Amino acid sequence: LLRAAGVESRVVQRPGYTEEAVQWADAVLTAGGDGTFLLAASRIRQKNKPVIGINTDPQGSEGYMCLMRKLPKEHFRSALQRLLDGDFRWMYRQRIRITLSGEAEQGVGDSIELHDRQLDQTPSTTRIIAVYEYWLCLTCFNLSMSFKGTGSTSWYFNINKLTEQCVSELLRITSDRCEVNLPLDNKEVISDICTKFNQQLIFSPESQRMAFTVRDPIFNATFPPITPRGFADKIVVKSRGYDAHLVIDGGVSYRFNDGAEASLDVHEEDALQTVIFR
Repeated sequence: LLRAAGVESRVVQRPGYTEEAVQWADAVLTAGGDGTFLLAASRIRQKNKPVIGINTDPQGSEGYMCLMRKLPKEHFRSALQRLLDGDFRWMYRQRIRITLSGEAEQGVGDSIELHDRQLDQTPSTTRIIAVYEYWLCLTCFNLSMSFKGTGSTSWYFNINKLTEQCVSELLRITSDRCEVNLPLDNKEVISDICTKFNQQLIFSPESQRMAFTVRDPIFNATFPPITPRGFADKIVVKSRGYDAHLVIDGGVSYRFNDGAEASLDVHEEDALQTVIFR
């Protein structure tokens, strides 16, 4: 289809997706799911080189970041024609810039490609760009996660979402405590409340806000309560753990042991150029 449309293209597998291949292309078209899209995005450093995802497994993959998402392959021809006709809008997905620092013996910068499990030695100060999510183990009980709008439909959403069971029980407690009549058995009202709360967790991929979540926090006399989720312009995390790792977009893992530090912020020039249909 690309050749028939007069588009010069190269097909590469994961091992062949190198910096040279990226530099050759004016745009990168991925065939797979969200994981393939994230892998492709990790090689893109320019703001003006678009990445367009095609979900080749709409039954098995959500395809949140893909152009056609759940549409079957029969729709690709018409989607390609819309791209060639310019019938789309550019979307700049904001990404998180992560700077790691620490002593070499702490293992900072030692990366493991989770796709192929190969070890790659890198300097002790490392800068990474994440389009989707970032998470690391803080203690054996807590998990700290940071997200952009792109990731707010996945981990951030599912960690923080309310269930209808929770809403129903909260309404019942509120009704008893405040001595007010509430629609405790109205499933439609409970569903609407649940949906409204959960939808407000999602924010635009183009937003420069950075969301964070502290998963399974422990509050006691030693560790006072903190805000479990919210937004920030910059986040700095210092590791106090051993055999800890920092995972970027589910694809690369960095050792992140005691004393290592990760600084997270957002820079407009790091945005990833993608497309959406009008």
